[in-house]
Amino acid sequence: MASDSEYFTEGNIVSKGGQIDGFVYKNSWIYVEYQNYQRYIKTLSSGEKVYADDNVQRIVKLNTLTGKVSSVCLDPLCTHSPGSDCIMMAPQNSIASIDAIVGDWLVFSYHMNGFDIEGFWPTVYAYNMRTGELCELYDYDFSGTVINRMSLRCVFENKLYYTKTTLDYSDTDYDPSEDIPLSEYEPKTRTMFWEYDFETKKHKELFEVPEFYKISAVTNKRFFFILQQGDVFSCDHDGSNRKKEENFNFAVSTFCGNYAYYFDSLENIMYIYDVATDTAKIIPYEYSYQQCILTDEGIMYSTFSKANEEFFEARKNFNARECLRLRYAGSAWIHLMDFDGGEYMRIYENDKLGVTVSCVSEKYFCGNVSYYDPEAYKSHSYLGSERHLIDRQTGEILPVPLLELVLVEE
Repeated sequence: MASDSEYFTEGNIVSKGGQIDGFVYKNSWIYVEYQNYQRYIKTLSSGEKVYADDNVQRIVKLNTLTGKVSSVCLDPLCTHSPGSDCIMMAPQNSIASIDAIVGDWLVFSYHMNGFDIEGFWPTVYAYNMRTGELCELYDYDFSGTVINRMSLRCVFENKLYYTKTTLDYSDTDYDPSEDIPLSEYEPKTRTMFWEYDFETKKHKELFEVPEFYKISAVTNKRFFFILQQGDVFSCDHDGSNRKKEENFNFAVSTFCGNYAYYFDSLENIMYIYDVATDTAKIIPYEYSYQQCILTDEGIMYSTFSKANEEFFEARKNFNARECLRLRYAGSAWIHLMDFDGGEYMRIYENDKLGVTVSCVSEKYFCGNVSYYDPEAYKSHSYLGSERHLIDRQTGEILPVPLLELVLVEE
Protein backbone atom coordinates (compact mmCIF):
# COMPACT_ATOMS: atom_id res chain seq x y z
CA MET A 1 0.00 0.00 0.00
CA ALA A 2 1.07 3.58 -0.61
CA SER A 3 2.70 5.14 2.45
CA ASP A 4 0.13 7.95 2.58
CA SER A 5 -2.93 5.68 2.36
CA GLU A 6 -4.99 4.72 5.41
CA TYR A 7 -5.54 1.06 6.16
CA PHE A 8 -6.73 -1.33 8.86
CA THR A 9 -4.22 -4.04 7.95
CA GLU A 10 -1.50 -4.45 5.35
CA GLY A 11 -3.57 -7.06 3.55
CA ASN A 12 -3.74 -9.74 6.24
CA ILE A 13 -7.01 -10.68 7.93
CA VAL A 14 -7.51 -9.58 11.53
CA SER A 15 -10.57 -10.63 13.54
CA LYS A 16 -11.87 -9.42 16.90
CA GLY A 17 -13.00 -12.38 18.97
CA GLY A 18 -12.67 -14.91 16.17
CA GLN A 19 -15.09 -15.30 13.30
CA ILE A 20 -17.48 -18.20 13.84
CA ASP A 21 -15.41 -20.62 15.87
CA GLY A 22 -11.83 -19.67 16.62
CA PHE A 23 -8.90 -18.14 14.76
CA VAL A 24 -6.57 -19.09 11.94
CA TYR A 25 -2.82 -19.02 12.66
CA LYS A 26 -0.57 -20.01 9.77
CA ASN A 27 -1.87 -23.49 8.83
CA SER A 28 -3.68 -24.08 12.13
CA TRP A 29 -7.27 -23.61 13.24
CA ILE A 30 -7.21 -22.57 16.91
CA TYR A 31 -10.35 -23.00 19.00
CA VAL A 32 -11.70 -23.93 22.44
CA GLU A 33 -12.38 -27.66 22.74
CA TYR A 34 -15.01 -28.96 25.19
CA GLN A 35 -14.67 -32.54 26.34
CA ASN A 36 -16.65 -34.59 28.86
CA TYR A 37 -14.88 -37.23 30.91
CA GLN A 38 -15.18 -39.41 34.02
CA ARG A 39 -13.20 -37.89 36.89
CA TYR A 40 -11.79 -40.38 39.38
CA ILE A 41 -13.04 -39.81 42.96
CA LYS A 42 -11.83 -42.76 45.08
CA THR A 43 -11.48 -46.52 45.32
CA LEU A 44 -13.81 -48.31 47.74
CA SER A 45 -12.60 -51.02 50.10
CA SER A 46 -14.22 -53.51 47.75
CA GLY A 47 -11.88 -52.35 44.99
CA GLU A 48 -14.66 -50.58 43.08
CA LYS A 49 -13.61 -47.23 41.63
CA VAL A 50 -15.95 -44.24 41.93
CA TYR A 51 -16.13 -41.61 39.19
CA ALA A 52 -18.04 -38.36 38.62
CA ASP A 53 -19.08 -36.66 35.41
CA ASP A 54 -16.89 -33.67 34.60
CA ASN A 55 -15.73 -31.63 31.63
CA VAL A 56 -12.68 -29.74 30.52
CA GLN A 57 -12.11 -26.77 28.23
CA ARG A 58 -8.81 -26.55 26.39
CA ILE A 59 -7.37 -24.25 23.75
CA VAL A 60 -6.20 -26.53 20.96
CA LYS A 61 -5.03 -26.25 17.38
CA LEU A 62 -5.90 -28.31 14.34
CA ASN A 63 -3.24 -28.59 11.64
CA THR A 64 -5.34 -28.06 8.52
CA LEU A 65 -2.72 -29.77 6.36
CA THR A 66 -2.45 -33.00 8.36
CA GLY A 67 -5.70 -33.10 10.36
CA LYS A 68 -3.75 -33.57 13.62
CA VAL A 69 -5.03 -31.94 16.82
CA SER A 70 -2.59 -30.77 19.50
CA SER A 71 -2.48 -28.34 22.40
CA VAL A 72 -1.27 -24.80 21.83
CA CYS A 73 0.92 -25.38 24.91
CA LEU A 74 4.49 -26.15 23.81
CA ASP A 75 5.72 -27.73 27.07
CA PRO A 76 6.89 -31.25 26.07
CA LEU A 77 6.34 -32.58 29.60
CA CYS A 78 2.79 -31.25 29.96
CA THR A 79 -0.12 -33.67 29.52
CA HIS A 80 -2.58 -30.79 28.84
CA SER A 81 -5.04 -32.71 31.01
CA PRO A 82 -6.75 -32.28 34.40
CA GLY A 83 -4.14 -32.10 37.14
CA SER A 84 -1.40 -30.79 34.86
CA ASP A 85 -1.90 -27.03 35.46
CA CYS A 86 -1.62 -26.54 31.68
CA ILE A 87 -2.05 -22.86 30.85
CA MET A 88 -4.20 -23.83 27.85
CA MET A 89 -6.72 -25.58 30.12
CA ALA A 90 -9.43 -23.41 31.66
CA PRO A 91 -9.52 -23.45 35.48
CA GLN A 92 -12.48 -25.08 37.20
CA ASN A 93 -15.74 -23.06 36.97
CA SER A 94 -14.39 -20.74 34.30
CA ILE A 95 -14.93 -20.07 30.62
CA ALA A 96 -12.10 -19.92 28.09
CA SER A 97 -12.11 -17.21 25.44
CA ILE A 98 -9.70 -16.62 22.55
CA ASP A 99 -9.49 -12.86 22.07
CA ALA A 100 -6.91 -12.17 19.37
CA ILE A 101 -3.79 -13.29 17.55
CA VAL A 102 -1.00 -10.73 17.22
CA GLY A 103 1.89 -12.09 15.20
CA ASP A 104 2.91 -15.25 17.07
CA TRP A 105 1.07 -14.17 20.23
CA LEU A 106 -2.23 -15.75 21.24
CA VAL A 107 -4.30 -13.46 23.47
CA PHE A 108 -6.80 -15.39 25.57
CA SER A 109 -8.73 -15.02 28.80
CA TYR A 110 -10.40 -17.09 31.49
CA HIS A 111 -13.66 -15.68 32.81
CA MET A 112 -14.55 -16.50 36.39
CA ASN A 113 -17.94 -15.65 37.83
CA GLY A 114 -17.75 -11.96 38.65
CA PHE A 115 -18.14 -10.01 41.85
CA ASP A 116 -21.12 -7.97 40.70
CA ILE A 117 -24.11 -8.11 38.39
CA GLU A 118 -22.17 -6.77 35.41
CA GLY A 119 -20.98 -10.29 34.63
CA PHE A 120 -17.49 -11.67 34.27
CA TRP A 121 -14.05 -10.31 35.18
CA PRO A 122 -11.44 -12.13 33.11
CA THR A 123 -7.74 -12.68 33.56
CA VAL A 124 -6.06 -11.92 30.22
CA TYR A 125 -2.92 -13.69 28.99
CA ALA A 126 -0.66 -13.64 25.95
CA TYR A 127 1.18 -16.80 24.89
CA ASN A 128 3.85 -16.94 22.21
CA MET A 129 2.99 -19.91 20.00
CA ARG A 130 6.53 -20.07 18.64
CA THR A 131 8.60 -19.79 21.86
CA GLY A 132 6.15 -20.77 24.62
CA GLU A 133 6.62 -17.48 26.50
CA LEU A 134 3.65 -16.52 28.69
CA CYS A 135 2.68 -13.00 29.77
CA GLU A 136 -0.19 -12.04 32.04
CA LEU A 137 -1.63 -8.92 30.42
CA TYR A 138 -4.28 -8.12 32.96
CA ASP A 139 -5.80 -9.35 36.19
CA TYR A 140 -8.49 -7.86 38.41
CA ASP A 141 -7.66 -7.02 42.02
CA PHE A 142 -10.68 -6.75 44.33
CA SER A 143 -8.67 -6.45 47.55
CA GLY A 144 -9.03 -2.67 47.77
CA THR A 145 -11.52 0.09 47.09
CA VAL A 146 -10.03 1.01 43.68
CA ILE A 147 -10.71 -1.44 40.84
CA ASN A 148 -9.47 -1.21 37.28
CA ARG A 149 -11.68 -2.70 34.58
CA MET A 150 -10.24 -3.56 31.18
CA SER A 151 -12.70 -3.27 28.29
CA LEU A 152 -12.91 -4.38 24.67
CA ARG A 153 -9.60 -4.95 22.93
CA CYS A 154 -8.51 -4.20 19.36
CA VAL A 155 -5.35 -5.17 17.49
CA PHE A 156 -3.22 -3.21 15.08
CA GLU A 157 0.03 -4.71 13.79
CA ASN A 158 2.10 -5.68 16.87
CA LYS A 159 0.06 -3.70 19.40
CA LEU A 160 -3.05 -4.30 21.48
CA TYR A 161 -5.33 -1.37 22.34
CA TYR A 162 -7.90 -1.22 25.11
CA THR A 163 -9.74 1.11 27.45
CA LYS A 164 -9.32 0.84 31.21
CA THR A 165 -11.85 2.33 33.57
CA THR A 166 -10.80 3.05 37.15
CA LEU A 167 -13.63 2.54 39.64
CA ASP A 168 -12.84 4.40 42.87
CA TYR A 169 -15.07 3.37 45.77
CA SER A 170 -13.00 5.21 48.41
CA ASP A 171 -15.72 7.77 49.12
CA THR A 172 -18.48 5.15 49.47
CA ASP A 173 -19.32 2.59 52.15
CA TYR A 174 -17.97 -0.23 49.99
CA ASP A 175 -16.00 -2.81 52.00
CA PRO A 176 -14.11 -5.46 49.97
CA SER A 177 -14.47 -7.91 52.84
CA GLU A 178 -18.27 -7.83 52.67
CA ASP A 179 -20.26 -9.87 50.17
CA ILE A 180 -22.24 -6.98 48.72
CA PRO A 181 -22.46 -6.43 44.92
CA LEU A 182 -20.47 -3.51 43.59
CA SER A 183 -23.60 -2.36 41.78
CA GLU A 184 -24.93 -1.18 45.13
CA TYR A 185 -22.34 1.61 45.20
CA GLU A 186 -21.62 4.58 42.95
CA PRO A 187 -17.86 4.97 42.35
CA LYS A 188 -15.90 7.80 40.83
CA THR A 189 -14.86 6.72 37.36
CA ARG A 190 -12.08 7.66 34.97
CA THR A 191 -11.42 5.94 31.62
CA MET A 192 -8.02 5.93 29.95
CA PHE A 193 -6.98 4.55 26.58
CA TRP A 194 -3.99 2.18 26.69
CA GLU A 195 -1.56 0.44 24.37
CA TYR A 196 0.32 -2.82 24.91
CA ASP A 197 3.39 -3.39 22.74
CA PHE A 198 4.21 -7.07 22.18
CA GLU A 199 7.80 -6.27 21.23
CA THR A 200 8.65 -4.33 24.40
CA LYS A 201 6.02 -6.13 26.56
CA LYS A 202 5.04 -2.82 28.10
CA HIS A 203 1.71 -1.06 28.71
CA LYS A 204 1.50 2.62 27.84
CA GLU A 205 -1.21 5.07 28.85
CA LEU A 206 -2.19 7.21 25.85
CA PHE A 207 -5.02 9.63 26.73
CA GLU A 208 -8.32 9.96 28.57
CA VAL A 209 -11.61 9.14 26.84
CA PRO A 210 -15.26 9.40 27.93
CA GLU A 211 -16.37 6.50 30.13
CA PHE A 212 -18.48 4.64 27.59
CA TYR A 213 -15.95 4.75 24.73
CA LYS A 214 -14.90 1.27 23.56
CA ILE A 215 -12.12 0.80 21.01
CA SER A 216 -13.68 -0.57 17.83
CA ALA A 217 -11.07 -0.23 15.09
CA VAL A 218 -7.53 1.03 14.51
CA THR A 219 -5.84 2.22 11.34
CA ASN A 220 -2.29 3.42 10.75
CA LYS A 221 -3.60 6.96 11.28
CA ARG A 222 -6.65 6.89 13.56
CA PHE A 223 -8.47 5.23 16.45
CA PHE A 224 -12.20 4.53 16.18
CA PHE A 225 -14.33 4.31 19.33
CA ILE A 226 -17.91 3.04 19.53
CA LEU A 227 -20.49 4.13 22.10
CA GLN A 228 -23.26 2.07 23.62
CA GLN A 229 -25.89 3.59 21.35
CA GLY A 230 -23.81 2.74 18.27
CA ASP A 231 -22.26 6.12 17.43
CA VAL A 232 -18.64 5.95 16.24
CA PHE A 233 -16.02 8.63 16.91
CA SER A 234 -12.49 8.80 15.52
CA CYS A 235 -9.36 10.68 16.48
CA ASP A 236 -5.70 10.85 15.51
CA HIS A 237 -3.16 8.66 17.30
CA ASP A 238 -2.39 11.47 19.74
CA GLY A 239 -6.07 11.88 20.65
CA SER A 240 -6.59 15.07 18.62
CA ASN A 241 -9.08 15.85 15.84
CA ARG A 242 -11.95 13.93 17.44
CA LYS A 243 -15.01 13.72 15.21
CA LYS A 244 -18.19 11.73 14.83
CA GLU A 245 -18.15 9.35 11.88
CA GLU A 246 -21.09 9.59 9.51
CA ASN A 247 -20.49 6.59 7.25
CA PHE A 248 -18.54 4.29 9.56
CA ASN A 249 -21.39 3.98 12.06
CA PHE A 250 -21.56 0.29 13.00
CA ALA A 251 -19.64 -2.24 15.08
CA VAL A 252 -16.99 -4.22 13.22
CA SER A 253 -15.50 -7.65 13.81
CA THR A 254 -13.09 -8.32 10.95
CA PHE A 255 -10.60 -6.27 8.94
CA CYS A 256 -8.59 -6.73 5.77
CA GLY A 257 -6.61 -4.02 4.01
CA ASN A 258 -8.75 -0.88 3.85
CA TYR A 259 -11.99 -2.80 4.56
CA ALA A 260 -13.84 -3.31 7.86
CA TYR A 261 -16.65 -5.88 8.06
CA TYR A 262 -19.57 -6.86 10.24
CA PHE A 263 -21.69 -9.88 9.33
CA ASP A 264 -25.09 -9.77 11.03
CA SER A 265 -26.73 -13.19 10.68
CA LEU A 266 -29.74 -12.14 12.79
CA GLU A 267 -30.66 -9.11 10.71
CA ASN A 268 -29.47 -10.81 7.47
CA ILE A 269 -27.24 -7.87 6.58
CA MET A 270 -23.57 -7.51 5.68
CA TYR A 271 -21.81 -4.22 6.54
CA ILE A 272 -18.65 -3.25 4.66
CA TYR A 273 -16.73 -0.01 5.25
CA ASP A 274 -13.92 1.23 2.98
CA VAL A 275 -11.66 3.63 4.88
CA ALA A 276 -9.87 4.63 1.66
CA THR A 277 -13.06 6.21 0.26
CA ASP A 278 -14.99 6.74 3.52
CA THR A 279 -17.94 4.81 2.13
CA ALA A 280 -20.07 2.06 3.60
CA LYS A 281 -22.13 -0.67 2.00
CA ILE A 282 -25.12 -2.30 3.64
CA ILE A 283 -25.79 -5.47 1.68
CA PRO A 284 -28.90 -7.55 2.46
CA TYR A 285 -28.16 -11.26 2.39
CA GLU A 286 -29.46 -12.96 -0.71
CA TYR A 287 -30.59 -15.85 1.46
CA SER A 288 -32.51 -15.64 4.73
CA TYR A 289 -29.68 -17.50 6.50
CA GLN A 290 -25.95 -16.98 6.01
CA GLN A 291 -22.88 -17.54 8.19
CA CYS A 292 -20.03 -15.43 6.84
CA ILE A 293 -16.28 -15.48 7.40
CA LEU A 294 -13.44 -13.57 5.79
CA THR A 295 -10.73 -15.59 4.08
CA ASP A 296 -7.68 -14.92 1.94
CA GLU A 297 -9.89 -15.75 -1.04
CA GLY A 298 -12.69 -13.32 -0.18
CA ILE A 299 -15.93 -13.42 1.82
CA MET A 300 -17.02 -17.04 2.27
CA TYR A 301 -20.47 -17.90 3.51
CA SER A 302 -22.46 -20.99 4.35
CA THR A 303 -26.15 -21.25 3.52
CA PHE A 304 -28.61 -23.78 2.08
CA SER A 305 -31.00 -24.07 -0.83
CA LYS A 306 -34.16 -23.76 1.29
CA ALA A 307 -33.08 -20.49 2.95
CA ASN A 308 -35.91 -18.67 1.22
CA GLU A 309 -39.05 -16.75 2.16
CA GLU A 310 -40.64 -19.85 3.67
CA PHE A 311 -37.67 -20.35 5.96
CA PHE A 312 -37.62 -16.66 6.84
CA GLU A 313 -41.25 -16.80 7.97
CA ALA A 314 -40.60 -19.89 10.09
CA ARG A 315 -37.61 -18.20 11.67
CA LYS A 316 -39.52 -14.98 12.32
CA ASN A 317 -42.26 -16.99 14.04
CA PHE A 318 -39.70 -18.91 16.14
CA ASN A 319 -40.82 -22.19 14.59
CA ALA A 320 -37.64 -24.17 15.32
CA ARG A 321 -38.98 -27.47 14.00
CA GLU A 322 -39.96 -26.00 10.65
CA CYS A 323 -36.61 -24.19 10.39
CA LEU A 324 -34.77 -27.48 10.91
CA ARG A 325 -36.96 -29.36 8.46
CA LEU A 326 -36.42 -26.78 5.72
CA ARG A 327 -32.69 -26.53 6.31
CA TYR A 328 -32.10 -30.24 5.86
CA ALA A 329 -34.66 -30.69 3.10
CA GLY A 330 -32.37 -29.04 0.60
CA SER A 331 -28.66 -28.74 -0.13
CA ALA A 332 -25.86 -27.21 1.92
CA TRP A 333 -24.06 -24.51 -0.05
CA ILE A 334 -20.77 -22.64 0.36
CA HIS A 335 -20.38 -19.46 -1.68
CA LEU A 336 -17.37 -17.20 -2.23
CA MET A 337 -17.85 -13.45 -2.67
CA ASP A 338 -15.48 -10.64 -3.64
CA PHE A 339 -13.90 -8.62 -0.81
CA ASP A 340 -16.11 -5.63 -1.67
CA GLY A 341 -19.29 -7.70 -1.47
CA GLY A 342 -19.64 -8.03 -5.22
CA GLU A 343 -20.00 -11.10 -7.44
CA TYR A 344 -20.07 -14.57 -5.91
CA MET A 345 -19.73 -18.17 -7.01
CA ARG A 346 -20.81 -21.48 -5.47
CA ILE A 347 -17.81 -23.59 -4.48
CA TYR A 348 -19.43 -26.46 -2.53
CA GLU A 349 -22.75 -28.31 -2.43
CA ASN A 350 -24.01 -31.34 -0.51
CA ASP A 351 -27.55 -32.71 -0.18
CA LYS A 352 -29.37 -33.39 3.10
CA LEU A 353 -26.59 -32.05 5.32
CA GLY A 354 -25.98 -28.83 7.22
CA VAL A 355 -22.56 -27.23 6.74
CA THR A 356 -21.04 -24.22 8.52
CA VAL A 357 -17.50 -23.13 7.62
CA SER A 358 -15.32 -21.57 10.33
CA CYS A 359 -12.04 -21.32 8.41
CA VAL A 360 -10.42 -22.64 5.25
CA SER A 361 -7.08 -23.88 4.05
CA GLU A 362 -5.90 -24.72 0.57
CA LYS A 363 -6.95 -28.33 1.15
CA TYR A 364 -9.97 -28.17 3.47
CA PHE A 365 -13.13 -26.38 4.50
CA CYS A 366 -12.99 -26.48 8.31
CA GLY A 367 -16.21 -26.29 10.29
CA ASN A 368 -19.21 -28.33 11.34
CA VAL A 369 -21.33 -30.82 9.42
CA SER A 370 -24.69 -32.03 10.75
CA TYR A 371 -27.67 -34.15 9.70
CA TYR A 372 -31.37 -34.21 10.61
CA ASP A 373 -33.39 -36.78 12.54
CA PRO A 374 -37.00 -36.18 11.34
CA GLU A 375 -38.54 -38.42 14.00
CA ALA A 376 -36.93 -36.54 16.90
CA TYR A 377 -37.00 -33.14 15.13
CA LYS A 378 -33.34 -32.71 16.02
CA SER A 379 -30.05 -32.21 14.24
CA HIS A 380 -26.95 -34.19 15.14
CA SER A 381 -23.26 -33.72 14.47
CA TYR A 382 -22.08 -35.83 11.57
CA LEU A 383 -19.92 -38.87 12.45
CA GLY A 384 -20.24 -38.00 16.14
CA SER A 385 -17.76 -35.13 15.90
CA GLU A 386 -18.32 -31.46 16.74
CA ARG A 387 -15.88 -30.33 14.05
CA HIS A 388 -15.10 -31.58 10.57
CA LEU A 389 -12.78 -31.19 7.61
CA ILE A 390 -14.23 -31.25 4.10
CA ASP A 391 -11.76 -32.08 1.35
CA ARG A 392 -12.16 -29.30 -1.23
CA GLN A 393 -11.24 -31.60 -4.11
CA THR A 394 -13.07 -34.83 -3.28
CA GLY A 395 -15.81 -33.63 -0.91
CA GLU A 396 -14.83 -36.29 1.66
CA ILE A 397 -15.93 -35.37 5.20
CA LEU A 398 -13.47 -36.19 7.97
CA PRO A 399 -14.23 -35.93 11.71
CA VAL A 400 -11.83 -33.83 13.79
CA PRO A 401 -10.72 -35.89 16.81
CA LEU A 402 -10.65 -34.61 20.37
CA LEU A 403 -7.26 -34.09 21.94
CA GLU A 404 -6.42 -37.12 24.07
CA LEU A 405 -6.97 -36.81 27.81
CA VAL A 406 -4.30 -38.24 30.09
CA LEU A 407 -6.09 -39.06 33.34
CA VAL A 408 -4.44 -40.01 36.61
CA GLU A 409 -6.62 -42.12 38.91
CA GLU A 410 -4.50 -42.27 42.06
